Amino acid sequence: MRYFLTPLALASSAAVMAQAKMFHWPNRQMEMLDTVFFEQTAFQTPVSKCVVRDNSTVAAQWVRMAFHDIATHNIDDGTGGMDSSVFFELDRGENAGLARAFPDFLGFGSRLISLADLIAAGAIVASLECNGPVFPYRAGRVDATGQGGGGAPKPFLNLTDLQESFRRQGFNNAEMIGLTACGHAFGGVTKKDFPDVMQDERQFQFFNNRTTLFDNGIVTQYLEGTTFNPLVVGVNATTNSDIRVFNSDQNATVKGLADPAAFTKTCTDLFTRMLNVVPAGVTLTDVIEPWDYKVGEARISVANNTDKLSMSTTLRLLNPKDNPRRQVKLVWVDTHGRCSQWSGCSALASGSTPITGSTFFQKGFGKTAIQYNFNIKDIDPSTSIGKFWFEIDERDGSRPTEVKNDDGKGYNIAQDDVLFDVTRSTLFTNADGTNFTSQIVIAVKDNLAGKAPINVETVDAYTAPLKYDVHEAKLDTRFKKTAGYTFFSLTPPTFRNAAFDVYYGQVVPQNLKVQHGQVAEALSKVQSLS
Repeated sequence: MRYFLTPLALASSAAVMAQAKMFHWPNRQMEMLDTVFFEQTAFQTPVSKCVVRDNSTVAAQWVRMAFHDIATHNIDDGTGGMDSSVFFELDRGENAGLARAFPDFLGFGSRLISLADLIAAGAIVASLECNGPVFPYRAGRVDATGQGGGGAPKPFLNLTDLQESFRRQGFNNAEMIGLTACGHAFGGVTKKDFPDVMQDERQFQFFNNRTTLFDNGIVTQYLEGTTFNPLVVGVNATTNSDIRVFNSDQNATVKGLADPAAFTKTCTDLFTRMLNVVPAGVTLTDVIEPWDYKVGEARISVANNTDKLSMSTTLRLLNPKDNPRRQVKLVWVDTHGRCSQWSGCSALASGSTPITGSTFFQKGFGKTAIQYNFNIKDIDPSTSIGKFWFEIDERDGSRPTEVKNDDGKGYNIAQDDVLFDVTRSTLFTNADGTNFTSQIVIAVKDNLAGKAPINVETVDAYTAPLKYDVHEAKLDTRFKKTAGYTFFSLTPPTFRNAAFDVYYGQVVPQNLKVQHGQVAEALSKVQSLS
């Protein structure tokens, strides 16, 4: 399947957008990134509305986290870059204060979403929430397992050393000036973190004394001589690194940034480059934007009370017109390419959910969306479902739109030998959703059951690096064989993220059968722990 990406309404990133390709279905990484980054608000909540924290703003802390992560990059040998190594470097002097933002990024990572990808996403969300530009987003960063070399330049460095630090990261002198100005567009210096810089009575001072939002006040106040930036007019001249950077070309670059449009374009271009600085050998995805048609996971389960299968999936329409008469239908054929259902092989959506409000859809792209939900029942297990597609009828006299994959033949079901059984699985979670105790049920075709172990790999997303555990599911005789399937289950002893992978055999890529299963989909059995 290829999803056609809608163009980002930012002229400054048009060149990058032109390179964007499409993604094939199924692609769980793209689906999960889209869900976390565009649809949900949980990840964005800490930085919402440019909220103040610790005198500064969360947005400033997130942007600083991103720069300090890439600052380990060495362009000469290809090491370092955005790899979440900053989480192992929080005790370094230049990273003072970043530990306060560390928890913001926990709980979202998995095999499909690295911590480094979350740091990059955080910088984009931070800019947006403070009225700054939206940067194009790519994924695919690989998490480090320890500290990196180098690091962000310290404020007491002389100009030559500052230039060398940025050169090592891949930026020339003009780009050093731009990155410094853009990075200090919001935020400031805290005395308890940098007492050598703040040697007067102030406990905190913003770089930009005019606003906590994104604008070029950092530059205009410097040129006007009205700045309070402690890295320009601090009482300790040794740590006044910003003035050394800004004046390194006799203020030529800074004067160009006094124009707001030029400042925004420069920051967009430089931040985009910064977020894509990765170690040698790491390849990022194409630019990710909301898809016109997003098809969710096609989840096949074994029915509870009949000898049949069921399938659930979703279709999201981007920016649809308001039309309560619209009908969205799922159509399928069996593994022989025929309709073997006496009642027919199509079903209307069982319901729909608007995706609006404070999501990245709305704020970043000015878009809305509707997700249609489908639950197909009474599927013959001997023929199952081979592929499916959708028909959208606006019921306005126009022809229905068929939504298929890029070869026009439908969305193919990869396998139904090993299934995460939503029907029998349960999820128990505490009030804040950070402590999961679950029963994971796996359905395996009778002819495969017992021939290889069923291993489930879980992830603890509240650690850095992410912690993975492997558990073997055991035969569960409480569930009688149904529809040609035998059932296995387990309750992982440590499970703090509703994400897991199921392997038929040992935990190696070729044995992966169910990727990033979601226990939370067993919504009818969700209970809250007291």
